[in-house]
Amino acid sequence: MNRHSKLFLITTLIVACVLPTYAGQKKLMTTRKAKIVAQRALVESVFGLKIKSEESVMDMVNASFSTTGETKTSATVVGINIDDLVYDKEKDLAKATASITLGQVGEQTGITFPSADKRFSRVGFATSSPEHLPAVKAMRVAEIDAYSSLAKQTLGFDLESGTKVENYVLSTDTIKTKMVAALFLAELIEYGWDDDKNAFVTLRLNLDEMGQVLGQEFATKGSVTVTGFGATENDYVEMRDSAAEASKNAVRAGEISIP
Repeated sequence: MNRHSKLFLITTLIVACVLPTYAGQKKLMTTRKAKIVAQRALVESVFGLKIKSEESVMDMVNASFSTTGETKTSATVVGINIDDLVYDKEKDLAKATASITLGQVGEQTGITFPSADKRFSRVGFATSSPEHLPAVKAMRVAEIDAYSSLAKQTLGFDLESGTKVENYVLSTDTIKTKMVAALFLAELIEYGWDDDKNAFVTLRLNLDEMGQVLGQEFATKGSVTVTGFGATENDYVEMRDSAAEASKNAVRAGEISIP
């Protein structure tokens, strides 16, 4: 065997050994991340989620809108099951389903629930491929948006508004909302991506169950259901920046007098 043949054989062996290892490692990493994301979602649902949200709308004509949301959760949890784990090799996407019963939650929190056998389930998505990351991120944004909407409807929010009118013309108009809340026992009803590739998550909150956790009664009884959304593309910022650039570079027609 000559030198070139040996080199070809060694290269072939290296490729044969490395590629399956990489593929297997990517699968393990992606599925592991999906399980962790699903576990986080479940802990947020049943053990509580603190959410802080601020929104503002300025000058309705200019349609300047901004929103921010922050969440925080912390708990020591045992007994979470991974009921289902799916991996799409072609897309390098993993989906994990985690669940726990209210009885298990009660054992760890000291709260007695009348429906101890009721099971809460949440899903988590993950990928190790950059091209599919926007869709996975959008799903998380949709979750936070849904939690924010739930908190607004059930616990309320602060609103500040200011409008200035000059000579019968709207000069400035500002609306700001702020909300800080803690939510417990939000159930996942539906999730997915729509035709525009935007993610959506529908959550339902039983106020009687959450009131039992908090030790208080709410004026509103029954359940509240909301849907949150998350975008895969930040096209609004791109559109706003393009408009600003076009305005800056625009040339106005007019007469110029030179002495």
